[in-house]
Parts: sequence; C-alpha cells; structure tokens
Amino acid sequence: MPTEQDINQSFCQRMPYRVYCLTFTLQFKNGLAAGDGNFGNEMLLARNGKEELVLRGTSIAGVLRHSYEKQYGEENTALFFGTSAEKKYNNDGTEKTLAESPLLVSDVVLNIPKSTEYRRTHHLRNRHTGSVLDNGLYSIEIAPPNTIAHVTLWFNETEQLKECGEVFLKNLAGLIRNGLIFGGNSNRGVGLATANEFVYKKYSLSEKEQYTEYLNDFYAWRKNGTNSIVNSEKLIPQNDSDTNNLAVEFTLQIPRGQDLLIAEGNDMSSHKITAADGNEYYLLPGSALHGLFRSWITRLAAREGKSVSDSVENYEKKQRNIKGSEIGWMFNEKLNVSEIDKKYPVESLFGSLHKSGRIHFTDALCPVDDALLQHRKHVALDAISGGAIEHLLFDNDVLIKGSFNVTMIVRDIKIYEAEWLAKTLKALHIGLLRVGSSKAAGRLELADKPQSVGNFADFFDTITL
Repeated sequence: MPTEQDINQSFCQRMPYRVYCLTFTLQFKNGLAAGDGNFGNEMLLARNGKEELVLRGTSIAGVLRHSYEKQYGEENTALFFGTSAEKKYNNDGTEKTLAESPLLVSDVVLNIPKSTEYRRTHHLRNRHTGSVLDNGLYSIEIAPPNTIAHVTLWFNETEQLKECGEVFLKNLAGLIRNGLIFGGNSNRGVGLATANEFVYKKYSLSEKEQYTEYLNDFYAWRKNGTNSIVNSEKLIPQNDSDTNNLAVEFTLQIPRGQDLLIAEGNDMSSHKITAADGNEYYLLPGSALHGLFRSWITRLAAREGKSVSDSVENYEKKQRNIKGSEIGWMFNEKLNVSEIDKKYPVESLFGSLHKSGRIHFTDALCPVDDALLQHRKHVALDAISGGAIEHLLFDNDVLIKGSFNVTMIVRDIKIYEAEWLAKTLKALHIGLLRVGSSKAAGRLELADKPQSVGNFADFFDTITL
C-alpha cells in the first residue's frame, strides 16, 4: 500500500508547479498545405466541424518536437515533449514507462477570408522518358499566401521541471523565429512559417490569486478559441541558431526580350493566385525550382563519380512498366537514413520515399501590378511540308516583365551540397537552365546578388552579375 508521503510526492510530480502561456502568430508568406486525408486524387486541407481551415495541434507539436530534438538532443526533448511513440522500447526490448508531455498544443483556426484556398495540380513524371505515369495526376488544396495562425501554447512546469519553463519557452521561440516548415508538402514550396513577436504569462499555482487568474484565462481561451490573455509580457527568444543550416534569398527576373510561362490548366494562362490579403500574384512554384535544381545537381553528382540511384542504368534494368512507387523509392530496396546519406547524396538532399529531403524552395510571387503580360498566337508546323497542322492553332499569355523572390533553406548542409547549389544558381543565371511550361521560353536571371546566411554561405558570394 502506498503511504501518504508517496501519494503526496506523486501528486506533486503531476500537479504543475507553475503554468506558462505562450502566444505568437505564425506567418505563412507562401501559403500552407496542412492536409487531412485524401479524397480520390485530391489532398485536402484540414477542417474543423465549422468547415474552417485549421492547423492541427498534433502537426504543430510534431514540428516543434523535431526541431527541438535536432537542436537540444533526444533526452532533453523527452522531458518537455514526453516519450515518443517511436522510441517507447529500451535497447533490450523492454517497454519504457511512457511520460506525458507537459506541453498543451491545440488546433488553430487559420485566419484567412472565406473561399480563398486554391487547388494546384501536380503530376508524377518519369524523369527518364519525360512522360506522366499512370494515375500520376493529383491535386493539392493550399491555403493562400500571407495566411496567419494565432497560436497559444500552455506549458505545465511540474516539480521535475521546476524553474525550467521560461528557458524552455525561450529556446522554443528561438527555433520558431528562425523558421519552421509545416505540412506534408514542403517540396511544393509552401509551409514555411516565421514569427517575430512572442508574449507569455506565468501563473504560480501555489498562490490563490494567480491560480484563480489561470483558471479564468484558460476557460476564456477554450471558450473563445483565440488569445484572450491580458497582462502578458514580451518574451525574448534564445539567440542560439543551428549553424548546420543554410538560407539563401535571391530574386529572379525576366531579362529584356525574354518571356516566361508558368501555366495552370488547359487554357495555357499564367498561373495567378489571390493571397489572403486580397492582392493578386503570378506564381513561380517552389516545386518547379525543386525539380530544376534536382535535375542539374544529379548531373553534377554523376560527373563527379558519386552514386546516383535514380540513374539510367538502374532504370534500364527494369524489364517492365515502371510504377510510380519504384521511381519514388529510386529503384532501391528499403534503406535506413544513414545508408542513404552515405551512399546517395542527391537522394539525401532532395528526398525520396525512404526519407524526406533537407532542401526547401519557397513559392515565388510576383505582384500583378509589377508584371507585364503579352498575348501571343502560335501554330504547330509540319516538319516535312512546313505547313500548319490542322486544329493546332493556339494562343497564350506570357510574362515579359516581372521578378520573383525566392528563399532556399537547406538543413544539415554539406560542403559539396553548397557547391552544387551555387553552381546550379550560376547556370540558371547565365541561361543554361530554363523555367516554365514552354521550352522556347523560361529564361530567368538574378536581379541582385544572392543574400546568404549560415554554413558555407561564402559559396554564394562568388556569384557575379
């Protein structure tokens, strides 16, 4: 039978010593695709019972946990986020005692006007033939650019974590301020979130007045669904940053006499979207830059003699129709993460079905008022007779003026990866690489010198205009 002392000790370990409330606003400059299941070949955004778009609390907690563990280690992370379901067994096979997380994260309603979400269509392409695979066409529902989410976190500082709450929240705020990627479609160029202002409030539950205030604030927050906390203080984030990361910002512009077509749909019109603030933009998807850089870097890696699993040789070994899953697995059997990082550097950087990639290109937006559109007519010609082919007269609108701001983020970057990325950016600037839906168009160049910060940033200082 447990004694009264044991019961009191157990109660003290569970009962919070203090409670902290941290509030901040996540800003999704390029939009967000936080999915909640598929409907046919469509990946839909998460919604609550009122049909409002939401960012799930589990998604927020998972992103925060992953980033915190990368920075501060697995053991420290388990104290503040609880025992991971993937790591609930000891090395000898026995089950660990599961610890609950003292951090409370709830679903957050996305603050956007009604019906401003949009769908973007993508396809799975066989990179060796250029053709789209069977059942490889799918659509993603995306919250518009400049979407914001007001987040409130509650942290229970137990006796075990006494005097650790404020330091933990500062560390957490530092990670958020440096930028986190939400949603399962980061390769599409959306999901990057930042926050600059953090406020918090501390409740000492041993004091009657503060305990009462905590109950009132917590009830008001649960009832209203928004931050109703008053008398909060400003929180200064921890300045520690992950030096293994690299961030590069650059602007791509259409050179004089050139044109660009990023088409959406069968009408071959330039892809235009409406942001949450009501402004219209022409879109250069981050997925287009992701594929462009991957293709060129695969070439660079092969020329340097590095292993590339998604190679022509491996493709030609297949004596049957290639499935999408085989291309996704890069023609490899199941491999662990360490094997991929050692054997296949391109797949390690850009990702595959074995593991997610470490590189992210944001969607690039060009304000409609700053661009210039031109209408053009085209006709397909017979290569033998030189005459027009019947029923193949078409027209489209192309951009002849405009600039797109891009942010590229790489986690755990290696020196050879930084060199590859800098070479690819140079190739794009001098016209070796083309962007967009038309093979005869798509010439882009750097408008200014790239701004880089982080590990191996000096590689981009050598790019001259």
